[in-house]
Amino acid sequence: MTFDVSNNTDRRIAGAIVSLGNGYFVNTVFSTEKIEPRASQKLQLPNGYVVFRGSTNGLEATVLGVRFEDGDVWGTSFPAPPPPPSPMLDSDSKLIRKSGGVLAGSATHRVDAVMPPLARAARISGSVVVEVLIDEVENVISARAISGHPLLKDAAVEAARQWQFSPTQLSGAAVRVIGTLTFYFEP
Repeated sequence: MTFDVSNNTDRRIAGAIVSLGNGYFVNTVFSTEKIEPRASQKLQLPNGYVVFRGSTNGLEATVLGVRFEDGDVWGTSFPAPPPPPSPMLDSDSKLIRKSGGVLAGSATHRVDAVMPPLARAARISGSVVVEVLIDEVENVISARAISGHPLLKDAAVEAARQWQFSPTQLSGAAVRVIGTLTFYFEP
């Protein structure tokens, strides 16, 4: 499926959320295609990415939001920008990597991710893997989504930031821990 999106502004577009509908079914699509100022871009969706039942006659595309290259956002349905990179560790800090299962097993407080309304309306499901950095006293100090659907990532990161863990020690000293948590979403 291919459709044209035009940028009628003087700024470069870095991504867009587009709603595709035919009156009976609606799908929301996230694109990271760059669109130059005062230009048009053909957006190609892979087969099976958007599924409509019945005829595609009368299919309409509506732009719900865009993110400009300078970080400015237009529209209310665009996901938040990605979080900043994980903080740098002090050169004398020790860091231990734990596997996802071991890390989740050491949690003392868990928070479930809440399905975003736009993702629910678009019937998006799947998992999001969030990498977390945990300080020496069990708090998540950094969280970033490393895989998953863009409309689900922010909810998973928000939930991961609220988790707490048992302190990890190495040779009798508390250390920082890095690992992943996986959140599952169903509409």
